[in-house]
Amino acid sequence: TFSNFFGGAPCLHVLGRSHAVQVNYTLEPVSDYVEAAITATMQVHCEEAGFPLDGSAGPEGTGQGDGADGDILVFLSGQEEIEA
Repeated sequence: TFSNFFGGAPCLHVLGRSHAVQVNYTLEPVSDYVEAAITATMQVHCEEAGFPLDGSAGPEGTGQGDGADGDILVFLSGQEEIEA
C-alpha cells in the first residue's frame, strides 16, 4: 500500500472543496509559450472584467463583467520562465 511504501507513514484524510475549473489549451503549437500564456491570461482577465481586448463593450454595453470572482493559474515549466 501507499503507507507501506513510505515506511508505514500514516495516511490522513483531509476534507476539502472542489471548484469548477476551466482548462484552456492552444490549438496549434506556439514558438514562445510564455508570451502565449501571458496573452491568454490577459485575454481572460479583461474579458471577465467586461473589457474584451477587441474593444467591444461588456454585457449590454456596460463595460462590466458578470461579477464572478475567480483566479487564473498558469503552469510554467521552470524557474527561468517564472522569473522572466
